[in-house]
Amino acid sequence: MKNIFVFALLMIFMACNGDDTNCDTTNLSYTNGISEIMKSCNTAGCHPANSPNGSLANYTDTQSFINGGKTIFLGSIKHQSGYKAMPEDADKLSDCTINKLETWINAGMPE
Repeated sequence: MKNIFVFALLMIFMACNGDDTNCDTTNLSYTNGISEIMKSCNTAGCHPANSPNGSLANYTDTQSFINGGKTIFLGSIKHQSGYKAMPEDADKLSDCTINKLETWINAGMPE
């Protein structure tokens, strides 16, 4: 019984720590997978509509923002040296989330 409990806790821990082995990056579009990621960026107050930081409130704003600096955007969300880490003052996005964003951007940012 103890082994089952330990196994269950391990599985929960892996799920909560962003185990990205099941990261689906197929058929991504803004409306299919990306808008939910961006929603957290604008609802947190960092990138809402008309923000001086750049808006990520909708597809057009997000596309314009990223087109303004794709390398900067990716460097920032990956917390790479030389780039301002985004989200600011927070943990890095999960590897899966970053992979989804990068895959979507490289596919031409389909709506």
